[in-house]
Amino acid sequence: MATSFSRTMRSLDDRGPHPIRLLVILACAAVWGWWMLHGNVSVYATSTKARLEVTGLPRRVAAQEGGRIVALHLDLGRTATEGEVLVELDGTVEERQRDEAKARLASLEPKLAALREQLATARAVRASRWELNAATLERARAELAAAETIAAREQKLHGIAERLSDAQLLSGTDKVKAEGELADSQRRVTTAAAELSRLESSRKYEDRVEAAHIAELSGKIAELESERRTALTE
Repeated sequence: MATSFSRTMRSLDDRGPHPIRLLVILACAAVWGWWMLHGNVSVYATSTKARLEVTGLPRRVAAQEGGRIVALHLDLGRTATEGEVLVELDGTVEERQRDEAKARLASLEPKLAALREQLATARAVRASRWELNAATLERARAELAAAETIAAREQKLHGIAERLSDAQLLSGTDKVKAEGELADSQRRVTTAAAELSRLESSRKYEDRVEAAHIAELSGKIAELESERRTALTE
């Protein structure tokens, strides 16, 4: 019996492990290996000095303007998306200010249009008056030049009359007449020069007045445009 039992054991040893058992072992080893790589083990511990830390920093949510809250769209633990309205503020005051700004803006437009028209008219008047005064000055200069020419001629005639009078070839009446004509020509020169000077001064004065008026209109337009920009930003 001992010999037969020994043969049986050798026969089993020669056949090796059973295939099913081998498959079971391999499957268990694969499951164990996957669990070692991907499995999670919950660890519970107690401590009197522990603290809780999160992976992301908290984000502060705030409105650009302060005001009274009229609606709140917040739920604890809910994820908010970008652009979502979370808090609604009372906009009664802002709406009233916006309406006032619109009304002020509407009233500014006609004023600006009227001032721009006045400014264009004032510039046109200044240009026209400058041209008219230039023509007047040219005429005055021509009159002065003519008076000076006549005065120069009378001066020569007076010299001739003086020489003829000294030679007793000219009567006293003719000499007085020559002197009177010379004095008249000189007075005309003086008058023409004074008129030219007056016209030049008047032209400069009128141009300064027109320039001041244009500057005043430009300043008013600038103020209204500044007020208009302020109303647009409100």
